[in-house]
Amino acid sequence: MDVQTWRHPGGVVLVVTGELDLGTAPRFEEALEQAQRAESDRVVLDLTAVTFLGSSGLSALVRANARSAGNGLGVVMTADTSIRRPLEVTGLDTVLPLYETVDAAFDARPL
Repeated sequence: MDVQTWRHPGGVVLVVTGELDLGTAPRFEEALEQAQRAESDRVVLDLTAVTFLGSSGLSALVRANARSAGNGLGVVMTADTSIRRPLEVTGLDTVLPLYETVDAAFDARPL
C-alpha cells in the first residue's frame, strides 16, 4: 500500500493504492490522522486504486469519519471498484460521503 498526499485548492487529497488490510491500515491511518490534524479544510481520500479493503481499513475509515465531523471527509471511489462490496455489506456506503471524482468531492456532489 502507498499513500501520496497532494494539495487541492479546497483542502488535501490522500491517494491510496494497493491493499488496505491489517498490515497496511496503521500506516494509512497515521497518514490520514496527520492530514486531518494539519488541514483546516476538507480531506479527501482517493481510494480508486485500492484493490482490497479489509476490516482494519474499514475501521480506519469509520474513525476518520468520526474525527472529520467539523472539517468534512470525502471518499472517492468508482462505481465498479472492488471496495464497494465491503462498504455495502457493512452499511458504510450510507455513512461515508462517497464521490466518483476528487473534484466532485470538493464540490460536494455525492455518488
